[in-house]
Amino acid sequence: MFGSGEAFNLFFYRRQSNKLAALLLMFLIVCFFTLPVEAKYGGGTGEPNTPYQIATAEQLISIGNDPNLLNKHFILVSNIDLDPNLHDGQVFSDALIASDPENPYLENGGAFTGLFNGNNFSIRNIKIHSARGSLGVFGYIGEGGCVENLNVENAEIQGVSNIGLIAGENWGIISNCKTSGFINGQRYIGGIAGSNGNPGPPRCPCPYWKPLPGLIERCYSECNIEGQSNVGGLVGANYSGNVNFSWADCSIFGTSSIGGLIGASTRGEIASCYALGDLEGEENIGGLIGRNGSSSVFTCYAQANVNGIYHVAGLVGHNEDGTIYCCYANGNVIGEQNVGGLVSVNNLGIVHSCFWDVESSGTIISAAG
Repeated sequence: MFGSGEAFNLFFYRRQSNKLAALLLMFLIVCFFTLPVEAKYGGGTGEPNTPYQIATAEQLISIGNDPNLLNKHFILVSNIDLDPNLHDGQVFSDALIASDPENPYLENGGAFTGLFNGNNFSIRNIKIHSARGSLGVFGYIGEGGCVENLNVENAEIQGVSNIGLIAGENWGIISNCKTSGFINGQRYIGGIAGSNGNPGPPRCPCPYWKPLPGLIERCYSECNIEGQSNVGGLVGANYSGNVNFSWADCSIFGTSSIGGLIGASTRGEIASCYALGDLEGEENIGGLIGRNGSSSVFTCYAQANVNGIYHVAGLVGHNEDGTIYCCYANGNVIGEQNVGGLVSVNNLGIVHSCFWDVESSGTIISAAG
């Protein structure tokens, strides 16, 4: 039995202990939520000279969870494995970073506008299964955004449209990146980017809209790709964008506008690129570009095997008002109608200093060259 004084002291002690425990818990919670961002990564401040250092899958995924980080600078400091069979692994249902901008035509608007330096490390075994589009490690790379020196290995993405292993849609710069894996979708599908540049003003009036060309340079892709339209080994659809010093070696199965490098290009520039692989489709199938509209193609070649029904060619399936200069093709070409060793159809286009290999292509016919 306690005396009244002892009971009071015990009661007071317990109350004080409970208060201290509650205060300690609140302190820990506050410390966690006010932890400096750089403490959540391997180092850095997110500025150009001191980028955030990304070393783990958790750190990589966290970039996409905070829209305030989309204009920051990052650098990989190790390879990252996103295999869903690993502990805490998952099959993603959206792009890892910048998956859903509120309005991509507004400034920033949720697209990635910072710099991500892969530092020649790899993101491996990412798997995305989605019923929507704009899929890749990055959903949208916006104006001023740059992804460089990044390898994406053994990826698998299944979705609808604008699918690329680096980015679903690129309006910035993708440089010195390489990819491998499998992609399945409907349209605008490429081994690096689903689309490069934006196609034109939005359907509704938007005073903020402006053309964003997009640049892809020194990249290559080795993928198996299945789609319907605008499917390419590197880029599905190129809108006023530039693609330079890049190549693809892919197996591609589609329906229309299928290219070993680019499915369809409009008002863009493609220079010093080449494509290998095997292509199969129905119309506008080209070893380098399926359909070329008002784009310029310089010093490129294709050694892809092309199999289609009509508008099938070793280099460009359908050339509409485009310029092709100093290019050649020497892949096998099989088709039923409008088949060309170099170009199958040439409407108002300029083709100069170009040739194809008659023996390897299996045809002596071409609309130009």
